Amino acid sequence: MIDWQSINLADLAFDVQVEDIQEVGHTFVFPVAVKLKDGTPAFTQPVSLRADFYRELKKTPDWETALMQILKARVREEVHRRKKQNSVSIHDRLRLMNANDRSLQ
Repeated sequence: MIDWQSINLADLAFDVQVEDIQEVGHTFVFPVAVKLKDGTPAFTQPVSLRADFYRELKKTPDWETALMQILKARVREEVHRRKKQNSVSIHDRLRLMNANDRSLQ
């Protein structure tokens, strides 16, 4: 389990899974695999961009660098969200689920 409170963005690397990019309706979805620097998978973050924005972006010089900056910003937002989220251990989650199940009976 990853201790998100101690993770810095510098501890993470990410890779766009190019073969899995999909156009869904009016958006493009870019699956971004986020890993710890040692290669341990952390999570996969689907990042969506409006199709018209992506097509316009591709017309600009150095669009790939700009796209990577956008994807990195979205991953950064997800990491910050995970840091703020109160983590509950698996043991505590199971205990809470069992207590809820008993109250429904």
